[in-house]
Amino acid sequence: MKLFYLYLLIFFSMLNVEKINAQNYILTDVTNGTTTLLSNCKGSVAAELITNSSSYPEGKDKWQTFTNGGTEPLRLSIYRRHMDAGDQLRIYSGAGIGGTLLASYTGAANTSTTAIPSNNITNGTFVTSSTGVLTIRFTTDIGNPNPTNYGIGFQAIFGCKPVGINGNPPAGDNCETATRICDAVPYSGNTGGWYTPDHEEIDYYSTDPYSSNNTFCGAIDNNSWLVFTANTPTPTFKVDVSDCADTTRGIQMILFSTNCSTFTSVSACKDQGSTPTSFTSFNLVPNKPLTPGSDYYLMVDGAYGNYCSYTVTPLNGVATPTISNTSTTAICAGITSTLSITGTVPLSTYSWVASSPGSIIGSVTNSFVVVSPTTTSTYSIMVNQPNGCSKNTYTRTVVVHPIPTITSTNTISICSGIPLNYNLISNVPSTFSWVATDNLNTTGESTVSVSSSVINNTIINNTTVAELVTYSVIPTTTIGNCLGVPETITVTVNPIPTTTASAMDTLTCLTTTVALNSTLGGLS
Repeated sequence: MKLFYLYLLIFFSMLNVEKINAQNYILTDVTNGTTTLLSNCKGSVAAELITNSSSYPEGKDKWQTFTNGGTEPLRLSIYRRHMDAGDQLRIYSGAGIGGTLLASYTGAANTSTTAIPSNNITNGTFVTSSTGVLTIRFTTDIGNPNPTNYGIGFQAIFGCKPVGINGNPPAGDNCETATRICDAVPYSGNTGGWYTPDHEEIDYYSTDPYSSNNTFCGAIDNNSWLVFTANTPTPTFKVDVSDCADTTRGIQMILFSTNCSTFTSVSACKDQGSTPTSFTSFNLVPNKPLTPGSDYYLMVDGAYGNYCSYTVTPLNGVATPTISNTSTTAICAGITSTLSITGTVPLSTYSWVASSPGSIIGSVTNSFVVVSPTTTSTYSIMVNQPNGCSKNTYTRTVVVHPIPTITSTNTISICSGIPLNYNLISNVPSTFSWVATDNLNTTGESTVSVSSSVINNTIINNTTVAELVTYSVIPTTTIGNCLGVPETITVTVNPIPTTTASAMDTLTCLTTTVALNSTLGGLS
């Protein structure tokens, strides 16, 4: 029996060693009556221990005030209490011990005959001050006949209410209320005292006889939860860890298949505290294939009670709705495009809305929609998924480029043999392709398509009358490559004048002048 008691004492000493590395504040005679400002709402607090012992000193009455420096609530999560009979832990709202008493805990009998009873360990208790100020008071008597076996007193961690990012809530406080990953964006959480421990039966130190396994790689202190629906067997998550109270350690994290009653690990437990080093970011992947369409849970806790902030970003393999479209996000006026949403679970419902009324063709309640906007428009879809990702809105902007039209004149008149050098102009910046219709009475026109903004043919009129040469010109916008309607440019090619002369009179030695008649070719 003595060996059994010794085992229990060693066991709880191990728990204490695991915690002590991340504690910031100890209630001592020096700190008695002082006020401490918690930096970034981070910090742990514990009872003072006798040197080289796992027990606290008796005959003490010490208190200390803690504040987050603001008006937001401050929570104290008491993850371990182990106190002798008659000893008290009291928590007050406000500065000093004259404030409102929020909670009071009294130790149970703890003698050598009862060893260290498990019912004197109460995890998961938390106290919240709405003013952001808490005072902790620990009072011990001197009546224990075995002063080396009082226990560790108490251990707790502070925390402020976590804030979500990207429009999503922070990680959930327990498995049953886990925050669902519904987007391919980072989700946030922390391992501070706002989160309270749950399902301690799966932690590394659990002695719960009903525990399904001890799959976690540490004690559960302030764990938080995310849940997702897998759409491939091997999803990947990017985990970024920052702002840790103990900068030599980070977090502990694992992936479960669970109904929040029985737990089966489907990944290795990531432990950033087993070997103290600087914390790092990492990717978490399962170590066994997941079933697409099934839900899985991510659990995060601080390594050795550490307070850290973290984000979890699904990189792949998670059912997260994404709007796609069958063309690019930019179209030409008059062209239709199909937008669709993928990554939703079966039995989801949809509702599409356009910023430009009338630009949606057909139904607005399918997972896809056909659009034909005349101007740049935004399309939104509200998705209601039966897995808990409900009423999320996703948007896609479709940029519309105008159709080009030629604004330069479409009739030209030139003389045969003179370079045309005609500049093409459209209503928007464009490139041009042009080709001439062959005229058998002229030469020099291009009957093969040319890409140029200048029609630079030199046309020869081989007749004595004006000839028409027609060009078909197609403009294409430089932004969006939108094709315009082919337009016709008509060129009148006038012949070069020819002169014939005939004398009206006969030149003789008696006459010095003679009258001439002339005719210009092509003119009458």
